Amino acid sequence: MAVRVFLLGIVAFALMSAFEYYGLVKDLFLTNWWIDLPIHFFGGVWAAAIAAWFILMSRQRPDMVRCIVFVALCGIAIEVLEFFSGMRGSYFPYPIDTVKDVIVDLIGGYAGFALMRHFLLWQK
Repeated sequence: MAVRVFLLGIVAFALMSAFEYYGLVKDLFLTNWWIDLPIHFFGGVWAAAIAAWFILMSRQRPDMVRCIVFVALCGIAIEVLEFFSGMRGSYFPYPIDTVKDVIVDLIGGYAGFALMRHFLLWQK
């Protein structure tokens, strides 16, 4: 069970990285408002999978609250990193972009948790 959750995390990380690479190579972050949506969505899926994996490794049953809190903390940490490293270039003003990014992180986290609960982990 934990191996499948970890593999979901790897797939989500690979998709997130592919979108990030494509956006950087084509210089799309300042011209396309949507380019970071899949990055944050798959980042949320990845964070939820990693949280669930750590919980499974501690021999507990993953729950949505702990996974979503972990996703939120990761999303906020990334936004703080963006702010202090000067990566504030976006199609939207920075505060709007930050809120949008964290919301999409949470949507991805919920989708990842729902996917794991339905297909990989346990019955409802």
